[in-house]
This record gives sequence, C-alpha cells and structure tokens, in this order.
Amino acid sequence: MNNVVIESRMDMYDKISTINICKNSSVFFQNYECEYYPCHRTDIKDFSCLFCFCPMYYTLCLGTPEYSEYIDIKDSIIKDCSGCDFPHDPDNYPVIIEFLKLLLTE
Repeated sequence: MNNVVIESRMDMYDKISTINICKNSSVFFQNYECEYYPCHRTDIKDFSCLFCFCPMYYTLCLGTPEYSEYIDIKDSIIKDCSGCDFPHDPDNYPVIIEFLKLLLTE
C-alpha cells in the first residue's frame, strides 16, 4: 500500500460522525457473562463486545496494536492487540465499518 492510501484511511477517523449507541443492538453489545469480560484494561465507560475478534487483526489497524519481535513458524510477526481498545469503543463503530468498506473496494 502506498502512503497516500494509508494517510487517507487514518484521516477517515476524524471525518466520520459518531452514532447514537443503543444497548445490545446491531452496533453495540456487552457480554458480562463472558469469562474474559472485559478482555482489555480500559477506561471506556460503554465497553462493546461487538468486535470480540477485531476485524482489523489481519490488516492495517486504526488502533494501537504492538508488534512482537517474535516470529512464528510461518515467519509472521505477531500482532499483540491486548493494549488496544479501539474496536471496543462504541464511538468507533462507524469508523470501523467505513474503514472495512474502503478495504473491500480496493
């Protein structure tokens, strides 16, 4: 990917308006019964479990993952998302959806 495309993706975060969050709806879900809840240390008041598995795990991420020095058996660098709560912030839902749409149209 070239830098122009990456910069436009990162700028997208500021351009997409936030939405009204409805409890346990198509844009927000909390699972207090999950043995891992909450899966990240966070200050987010309304921690959303909707993206329990981050849809940006295998692509460029708008959050703050760390990349390990460790290389797995497939010669891939390990992405550690344990310090990233970007997909769990309900205000980021529209940003993630628009970001994924952009990825699919490339």
